[in-house]
This record gives sequence, C-alpha cells and structure tokens, in this order.
Amino acid sequence: MFALATPAWVAASTLALYKEKTAQQVGSTRLTWLIWDVYDAALYSPTGLYSPQLPFVLELTYLRALNGAQVAAKTTEEMTRLGNTNQTKQAKWQLQLTDWFAGIEQGTRLAAMRNADGSTTFVRNGTQVLGSFQDPEFARYFFAIWLSAATLRPDLKEQLLGSGRVAAR
Repeated sequence: MFALATPAWVAASTLALYKEKTAQQVGSTRLTWLIWDVYDAALYSPTGLYSPQLPFVLELTYLRALNGAQVAAKTTEEMTRLGNTNQTKQAKWQLQLTDWFAGIEQGTRLAAMRNADGSTTFVRNGTQVLGSFQDPEFARYFFAIWLSAATLRPDLKEQLLGSGRVAAR
C-alpha cells in the first residue's frame, strides 16, 4: 500500500503540475472503434498512482477529426448511463462541452483535470485553459466514463490505471 497525502503536491495546482510536466503517467491506452483509431488516452497524477479523491489528469490526443457537438452529446449520454439523473445540469454541461470541444482535429490534445477541490478544468493542447466545472458531481460522472467499474471499456480502464497502480484509499 502506498501513502499519497503529502501536503506539497495536494495543495499544488493540478494545472501547474500538468503545464510544468511534473505529473507522472499512471497508464495509457488507445481507443479504437471498429477499424478507426479515435484517440490515445493517458492518465497522470503527481505520484504516478491513481486515487479518485486526489488530483489527476486525463489527457486525450485525438487521432482523427471529430465533431465536438457529437463528442459532447456522447459524453453526457455516458454520464446518464452511469447514473446522473439531473437533466438540468446535464443540459448545461453538454452545452458548455459542445463549445469547448469545437474544432477537434487530428492531433488535438484535450486534458481534463480533477482538481483537489473536486472541480474539473479543461485544457486544449497543453496551454489553452477552456474553463472549469466547479461541481464535484460533474467530475464524478465525467471521469467514471473511463475509470469506474461501470465503464463500457474495462480493458481501457485497466491500461489507464497502469495494471494496478492505484493508491490506497
């Protein structure tokens, strides 16, 4: 078992750790749908271990152009499948994600950061902060798409978690 809570990095900005490239990779994978490679995904944390209660970054590097509105719609559809029943919040989230996900081209990197306070910050191509959701409920459902027991792709989850690099909770 590993101890994670060290004040120096818990208090540090997830965005700063990401931009300074001081976060360590937990694991990585590639999403392929039918015959198309869609994106490469990598999970980072300050220690290289994953804990859902502590800061981490999920970065997707798109391998093809995608319609941002469709990506946002699929994202919120998955959040519903995972148990989010608040349609008002869902509609607001989808509207904002549609804006942030506009213009996904081959090579676009979108990073979602789960911050220490439970908020989620989105960054495009390593430097452009798109915005944040302050609602910890968004973080719970959004990251569950890849990292929960109920994910549709347990094989991807296993690779993102680095074959057991999960911190003691």
